[in-house]
Amino acid sequence: MLIYPAMLFDRLQSRQTAIFPLGLGYIAGVLASEFEVTMLDSSLEGYSTIQTLPTGKTVYGLEDRDMKSAIEGFLPDAVLVSCLFSSLHYQTLRVTRLAKEVDENIVTIVGGPHPSAIPQLFLKEDSVDYCIVGEGEHTALKLLQSLHAGKPLQNDIDGLGFRSAGNTLLIPKKNFVANLDELPFPARYLIDLDRYFTIGQVQGLRLDGKRRKNLRVIQMIATRGCPNHCTYCAKSVTWGKSYRKRSPHNIIKEIKYLVDTYQMERIAFQDDNLTISRKYIINLLNTLIKENLPVTWEAHNGLEVNTLDPQLLDKMKASGCVSFTVAIEFGTKEILQKAKKKVDLERAKIIIQHAQRIGIDVRGFFMLGYPGETKEQIQKTCEYSRSLNLSVTAFALVTPLPGTALWNYCEKEGLVNLEEIDFENLSFGGLNLQLSEVPVPELHKIRKVEWLKNAFADSNGNLKQNLKISREELLSEIGKGIELYPGDEELKRLLSQARNLTA
Repeated sequence: MLIYPAMLFDRLQSRQTAIFPLGLGYIAGVLASEFEVTMLDSSLEGYSTIQTLPTGKTVYGLEDRDMKSAIEGFLPDAVLVSCLFSSLHYQTLRVTRLAKEVDENIVTIVGGPHPSAIPQLFLKEDSVDYCIVGEGEHTALKLLQSLHAGKPLQNDIDGLGFRSAGNTLLIPKKNFVANLDELPFPARYLIDLDRYFTIGQVQGLRLDGKRRKNLRVIQMIATRGCPNHCTYCAKSVTWGKSYRKRSPHNIIKEIKYLVDTYQMERIAFQDDNLTISRKYIINLLNTLIKENLPVTWEAHNGLEVNTLDPQLLDKMKASGCVSFTVAIEFGTKEILQKAKKKVDLERAKIIIQHAQRIGIDVRGFFMLGYPGETKEQIQKTCEYSRSLNLSVTAFALVTPLPGTALWNYCEKEGLVNLEEIDFENLSFGGLNLQLSEVPVPELHKIRKVEWLKNAFADSNGNLKQNLKISREELLSEIGKGIELYPGDEELKRLLSQARNLTA
């Protein structure tokens, strides 16, 4: 039984979503060749079950009794739990604990980016038997094959942590899937996808005018890995240091399957760096153009600006691209260099203007509060973000995640400690860790207010005209800002103007 845990979010700073767990889907597809497999997305099944924690954070997902009932209904020999984010650390352990309460003989396995970074911490927990480190398909299959056959674990099962004779053992991850085309498509058939479409809350606020409710959009990846070394990113913990690509033929085959089986309307590429190989992306776009499939596509994980140019954007548009996000992060060269982030700020403006001119919706990712960052530098980032006139600008507070160079720096400086940190705060906005020269409370306000102003205010601070968003959602988003910062005059003006809109 493969389980995605309940989700954690801050009601006033982030959004409730419902997205098929792609990583679990891939593992389920591999395991289904030899085992009876089921999947449970707790955040989907318990989407309307919302609890507010004493910390003020919000959890949505199955309650304990319902989770135990679901496990009892399948009676699995093994439960594998995906922990995609560090903030889900405790929710992941809640699932393994409940599985052991159902039957202490159930083998419990955790995997995903967060356990891959700190397997030793998970293996201290009595409710966790095994930890998969890194890319999980082959490791999970070999582990379950050995357990099913009653054989001792072999050293050829790389990327695995476990306990033996009172010791914690870790076999490093060395072998990654060389040919991604050999993997079966994610086992989406194990979950009723229509429920995701009905909820319609995918990643990010959408201002592209396309309906969200019942929009049949589904996640997909074309590549794995990224050759860059941004200090705040932990992608290599999961995917290793190599960059691997599916063939365009294999991608088209999956899209056709999704259109025929689920009547897909839009593909959302989840790649870490979809356009890093120009030869590859041009080949993929040409194939999409040739096939002329009845779908559009978007890339909301953040494309690298330095890989884009007007010619490529024109081809993206012709292939069905309706939206993408640019991962710019900082508006000053000094902080970009410190973070080892490759961005040409002047080029970014040209790229975004061209994309907007040809009808592609562009969003942006930015960060605030890098170690040593000054208030002036943060102000420049905010001013730069506004100059781009993006449809949505997402601001995150710089957060050291386990497995990143930034975490290692903070640990060395005595700023973080694995044994003491509250993992629920390890989201891009929850950790009150003073890294920059700007006080953290001020960073929180800048983050929220700048997000709202970028999304809804024009250059004069008045509500933008012809916003492609419902009045109800507009009032809700601005209202969250007022609730956090009731004295902010700019937000008050936006709220007043929003209230005067006709429904």
